[in-house]
Amino acid sequence: MVIQVQVCIDGLISDIRMWKKCLTAEEVKANLRTIASPSSSDLYGYWKLDEGEGNTLKDSSGNGRDLTFPASANIIWNAEFNDLPQDN
Repeated sequence: MVIQVQVCIDGLISDIRMWKKCLTAEEVKANLRTIASPSSSDLYGYWKLDEGEGNTLKDSSGNGRDLTFPASANIIWNAEFNDLPQDN
């Protein structure tokens, strides 16, 4: 199965988690800063965004769903807020 999604994000992201079900508010709060089990059967994919280089994000859920950005993507690894491109 191939899922293609186009999203433009102008900001900082620390990780990406995709679940196979809708989470309750309590589940979202419980998983906000940490994740109890990265191999949870309810977790579709978990990308820590800690690669530091390249354009492929490794799936840490154990499901093998790596994500690859196009070569033209402007990825700034280990960025701080002040590192973001500024609008003129």
